[in-house]
Amino acid sequence: MNISVTGLQAAAARVNTVAKNVANQRSDAPPPATPSDYAGYKPQRVHQEPLRDGGVRAESRDVAPAYVEAYDPNSPSANADGLVARPNVELEREMVELTQARHDFAANLAVARTNNDMLGILLDVRA
Repeated sequence: MNISVTGLQAAAARVNTVAKNVANQRSDAPPPATPSDYAGYKPQRVHQEPLRDGGVRAESRDVAPAYVEAYDPNSPSANADGLVARPNVELEREMVELTQARHDFAANLAVARTNNDMLGILLDVRA
């Protein structure tokens, strides 16, 4: 059961990360002098690692590079050349992540249901 619970938690983390990335994809900030000076939204990806006793551990990591420059001279964040720094979020990739999370939810839920059914059969055995 622990395997499916950690899988469900990892899928939930992936959905939350996608939601944050999509919600902030059009936010902008002034282009920084150096990449480390970027003050805008930093998109993330969920990285999963297997646990020794089964299951997975999900960890959010920043996307590199965190931003891309875009031409938007009407933005209040635009520099003299009309450039802004936008989060490095690709909507297509976010939709793929969301689809993978949906399949992860379904697979882990199936494992939990099977575990529950097997436990029910075990406890229903009569002497």
